[in-house]
Amino acid sequence: MQAAAREFPDRTRLALLSAWRGRSRGLAVFAGVFLASLVITTVLVYGSGLMQIFFLNYLDDEYYDFRMDFHTDIGGKGRTVDVALWESYCAEYEALPEITDCAVAAGRQGGHGAGWFTEAYLKPQPLELQAWEGRDSDWSNVSVFLFEGNEEGPPTRGYRPLRLLGPSAYDGELAERHASRLLRGEWPDGGAAAVEQRSVSLPSQVASMADATVGDQLASLTFTYDTDASKGCQGEEVFWQQFSYCRVSVTLENLTISSIFDDTIVTSPITSQQPVFIPWELVPVENRSAIIAGDHAYLALTIDRTALPTESTDSAEKELDRIQRSLDSVALEGETDLDGTHVIKDLLSWLRIQNYFIQIFNYIVMIPIIVLSVSVLLYGLLLSLEQRRREIAIHRVIGGGPDALLRMVLGELGVLAFCAWLAGYLLALLAVPLILNAVGFMQFRPGEYDVSPSLGLLATLATLVVTVGLALLFGRSRTRDFLEQEISEGVQRVVVKPQPRYWLHWLLFGVGLIALADSYIESLANDGRLADDWEKGIISNPVLNGIFAVLGPFLLWIGGALVLARLGAMAPGMMQRLLGRTAALRDIGRGLRGSGSAEGVGKLALIMLLTLSIVTMAAVQGYTGMAVDERTASLAAGGDLKVEFQQPLDHAAALATVSVALEGTDVAASDIRLVSVPLIAMHPAGDEYSVYQTWVLLDGSREVVRWDRQAFGGDPGKTLDRLAAGGFSYGEQLEFSLGEQPQLMLNLTGGAPGQVTVSNVGEHTWHPGLDTDITAGGIFIGEASFRTLVGDGAVDAWRETTWFVELGPQGDAEAQSAVTRALAFDSSVSKVTSWDEEHREVERNGGLVFGTLGLLTLQFAVATIAAVASSFVFLSLVLTQRKRELAILQAIGASEWQVGRLVLFEIMSITVVSMLLGTLLGVGISYAFNGMFSLFGLIFQSFGGASTSVDRTLVWPWGELLVIGLAVLAVVMLALVWTTARATRSDLARILKGE
Repeated sequence: MQAAAREFPDRTRLALLSAWRGRSRGLAVFAGVFLASLVITTVLVYGSGLMQIFFLNYLDDEYYDFRMDFHTDIGGKGRTVDVALWESYCAEYEALPEITDCAVAAGRQGGHGAGWFTEAYLKPQPLELQAWEGRDSDWSNVSVFLFEGNEEGPPTRGYRPLRLLGPSAYDGELAERHASRLLRGEWPDGGAAAVEQRSVSLPSQVASMADATVGDQLASLTFTYDTDASKGCQGEEVFWQQFSYCRVSVTLENLTISSIFDDTIVTSPITSQQPVFIPWELVPVENRSAIIAGDHAYLALTIDRTALPTESTDSAEKELDRIQRSLDSVALEGETDLDGTHVIKDLLSWLRIQNYFIQIFNYIVMIPIIVLSVSVLLYGLLLSLEQRRREIAIHRVIGGGPDALLRMVLGELGVLAFCAWLAGYLLALLAVPLILNAVGFMQFRPGEYDVSPSLGLLATLATLVVTVGLALLFGRSRTRDFLEQEISEGVQRVVVKPQPRYWLHWLLFGVGLIALADSYIESLANDGRLADDWEKGIISNPVLNGIFAVLGPFLLWIGGALVLARLGAMAPGMMQRLLGRTAALRDIGRGLRGSGSAEGVGKLALIMLLTLSIVTMAAVQGYTGMAVDERTASLAAGGDLKVEFQQPLDHAAALATVSVALEGTDVAASDIRLVSVPLIAMHPAGDEYSVYQTWVLLDGSREVVRWDRQAFGGDPGKTLDRLAAGGFSYGEQLEFSLGEQPQLMLNLTGGAPGQVTVSNVGEHTWHPGLDTDITAGGIFIGEASFRTLVGDGAVDAWRETTWFVELGPQGDAEAQSAVTRALAFDSSVSKVTSWDEEHREVERNGGLVFGTLGLLTLQFAVATIAAVASSFVFLSLVLTQRKRELAILQAIGASEWQVGRLVLFEIMSITVVSMLLGTLLGVGISYAFNGMFSLFGLIFQSFGGASTSVDRTLVWPWGELLVIGLAVLAVVMLALVWTTARATRSDLARILKGE
């Protein structure tokens, strides 16, 4: 062992010198290990980065990290109702090194460990607003209900919650977190200032409904709390969800609005959704004591979030559990027993499932690039070691022992492989943060996520073992084969190659073609170019369809690459038969007859085919993902803006409201366009019981609504023309009742006069900005039919609550954001949806699955690098193998120009044909992968609680692919000129002697 350690520096130096002398073969090893290390490390680190992004997103949505509640329920032991004692407990917790801030808070009652989907989880109730009265604005129509709160947490009675905050919430870390969510106003500077100002912070929705702004006053605000009824109820006894509560009311007067916060962010259900914030000390002491007794009070704690491990949910949960145990161990005065709960505890399980699912999908997507990188590694090793066959044989002749020769080869391989692994590892760590900030294919928004993904020690060692270990194992096996050969075989370069299993190649290719046909037929049906009967493809069984959707693309890719690579390798022979009699090739035809038979030529064809297929697939799926995200945003917003008013407005009133919001933007009032989608009820003539919800597509919708081919399963312009000419379209739910009817005679429902005859123009899928589930059960008609029904005057004066807005040529993202903010505080507006904001919400999904665009960008970049590296490495190795052949041609009279043309034609024909075949294979696997993308996207959306009818209609970026192809050809040409010049200018005598 000591002797080996002493010899290690000398062996390393000799290995480096040997690698430097054989730079061409060493470059092949380096390129293969480098690509394998880069890809495998990136895949693993990417998962860590995704975990950080998800975790930080959830943390950013929360004000608090922990809440401390009584250990027992109302009436149990270890509790207190002493307000001063309760407020003193924060000092005990702030003494812990993990805690950065603590404040008294009161809101939703303690859950006492109740898990999701249990009766006990429904029992805790929030502090509930019951009434408010404004002094500077009209609050009579401002609702105290928050019905949507039940969608984001446990069901409550529906009243908007209220949260009381102690003095410490108005300074330090807690104050910074609350201030970061403010849209207007300022968070009070300290608890004393909050009490003196009688501060109240309102959700933006409430401020909008009341047309209230910072500085306005509330004459009164009434809220209720539940208290301990064990000694008799001093308030009103109520029942909810099979539980009994004693509810007491408190009225506060003369409150001042100090700030308005963004209420679009959903927080943990163990606190409460979108509350009104009021200082704790504004409530009388006796009521505060009762609130504590009613289990509404808790201590809100914060920690240093940057110190949390975020490489996985398991590590984060372990650290949070450790902090929780530390909190639970604090001994409190008065023998009060409190339990700590980290706020995102219930969300961690869901986050783990979501993250694992996304990572599984992303790992599957990365399989092609991993296979490519390993292929480059193995084929590079194969050609590199093949050059050493004769060298090893000569060493054996002069007395070299097998063990010494094996150590010599493995030493050189080990040094090169380790350096390549380290370079790929470091580059992956640097590249992943950029890839995680991808907002489109080859589009990035650096700095949005400040992540520092890392790889654990075991994972790092795993990448080292897989890449370097694979190189050493393959090198050891190949070198042993050389040592077992007869010396004469090694000197003569005799190679016995096993015959490939071509039947297996064709079998894989055939199964992959079935999956391709299935995906292609489904895509045609979704795009409206085939009947709906084909929407399930040729494999209708859902289980088999899922298997083919996942495995089919890989079988097609691997089998197709192996089959088509043979055609690529035979390209010189095929081209010689076609062009052999031309003047350009007549004098070099004999030299082309053996082209394509060399092992290196076949490997070059396979690598070029693999790289171009991945480049094509990554570009197609990347641009398709961006298109899906744009469609998803259009489905939500409809136009640049979707404005929903409190009351129905006519066009003039809606235009006036939006025009006021243009102040401070570059958009002129004359540039904007507005359109609504009137909704009426109609029934067939003579059948008053079959009522159809009918939406009217006004003529102005062409310029305002962001139409898409998928809306009508074809060209939307043609369908809109047919609707305007007196047609109707029907939703999916009406297919059987209306699909075969060429015409309908319709009457207005509700006793109103009016009748119109409309012609069937086919089925509609969705209308941008409208609820897809509802429009699936209704029909669309045009403006002309609408005017026939109700008259021109009624149409011109029609009033609707929802209007779509086109901001004109100046309506960019900045203008949309400014107008959205202005309209959000208009009392007549209930909600504003911006296309740009909706797009920013989904632009990382890559067509329904988060993070895909970053990985597709990585695939595109690595495959391009592999193509470039393969050009230099494989051409150099191939021409080195053929030096003797080229020297013989020169020896029998061939000029350097003829030899150059021979090599140029051979390699370029292989490259061009392989690239064309690779692009063709990439088109095929793009269709095949589309089924898998759609399947995982559907599952991901279902897990996320959302639904969408957006299909993945492929986008073909031929311009970008042409640029990449020309760039690869240019690199191949440069590599070819350089390597050919080296081969033809070598010493012929030495080459022919075999030196």
